[in-house]
Amino acid sequence: MQAISLIAGLLLGGLAAAAPSTQTTEAPTIVDHWVVSKVVRTHSEDLTNCNWDFHVSQSSVKNDVVCTFTVTAQAGKDCRVAPFANIECSGDSAFQVNAGHDDGGFIVLVLVNTFENALAYYGYDDAELDESPKKEINKQKQPATLIESKKTTSLGLAQRAEVLGTWTIENLFRFVDPSDNSIKMEFYLVEDGITCRLNLQPPTGMDAKTWAWSAQKCENNDYTVSWGFDEIHDAGIMTLVSPEKDRDAFFGWRDISKISYLGNAGPNPVYGCMCG
Repeated sequence: MQAISLIAGLLLGGLAAAAPSTQTTEAPTIVDHWVVSKVVRTHSEDLTNCNWDFHVSQSSVKNDVVCTFTVTAQAGKDCRVAPFANIECSGDSAFQVNAGHDDGGFIVLVLVNTFENALAYYGYDDAELDESPKKEINKQKQPATLIESKKTTSLGLAQRAEVLGTWTIENLFRFVDPSDNSIKMEFYLVEDGITCRLNLQPPTGMDAKTWAWSAQKCENNDYTVSWGFDEIHDAGIMTLVSPEKDRDAFFGWRDISKISYLGNAGPNPVYGCMCG
């Protein structure tokens, strides 16, 4: 605990020194609020296949989309923690589902509507998914934000199923500065050996604690970061994109409003993409 406090103190000092100005960002365009409900995940006895089933409600569409699909893990792997990408909902080909698992017992689910060019983030505990056949999971309502026009190929999801390695995040520090309602963030990307620093100002009227933002460039390199917020689990969901805009990965942290030092995440799979 003392080590964590020391790291947080050092990082905060480093952020203050490295961030002479705060970058004001535009709010992501919210096209709708999607409600995901009736989530059930079952699995085969050998944990090779996981069957997912949930409903998606949209304000612009009268009937729910029933999304069902199967995740098949590689030999010897557990489908409950296996990452997956570019899986279409059998009930509606417009929707694609992507997910990554965190060792803290948390899965990040990214739902993309390729027709509307929008996405939303959701988070689930391993325990609640394991109990889902018998115990109902609370529905989640999340903002669906427009993917930037330069990313019109559904975040490149049609090309991002290929896994190109892993990324590990170490010592992620996220400080909400109450004096100016800004976000100061820093983390280390182990595999690429880089440190990313961000100093961001939300649009007027937005609370930095719960603010979601997209495609923000690290101050000291060309990696870009997006951040989603899951209010139900008080979770932050980060997407990291390579400078070449050809690789990305998802990461998730719990209880982000309670602490500034979020620690480590990964190694998580890196996907090939057309992210720019």
